[in-house]
Amino acid sequence: MTGVTADSISLSWSAEPSDLQLDPVRSYVVQYRSKNPPPNRSRERGDFHHRDVTRDAGGGFREIRDVIGRTEYDVRGLTAFTQYELRVVSVNSVGRSLPSHSVEATTSQLGISCLLIYVIYDV
Repeated sequence: MTGVTADSISLSWSAEPSDLQLDPVRSYVVQYRSKNPPPNRSRERGDFHHRDVTRDAGGGFREIRDVIGRTEYDVRGLTAFTQYELRVVSVNSVGRSLPSHSVEATTSQLGISCLLIYVIYDV
């Protein structure tokens, strides 16, 4: 995980050398789920910001498919102040790998770009 804002989490990962020797990775799948879903909300805002989002990939995970040619991704459209679990699956001609170890992150309450601090000195 490389960054967190109020509505996004940035992930980066590296391809395992053993994966590259047998059959090259063609793409990656980023899976994510909310650990504390907001009440009375049927779906994440993220459904509208990513093409190829599967609503439920099993275990409550949503998927962003076809991450091709890179080992980083920004999961956007998330809910502020919410804990997420994220993991990555590699895909080659044989099929999908097992998911990576999960990482957890909590989106911030306010985006970094929205945070301004004013200091007033009374002389």
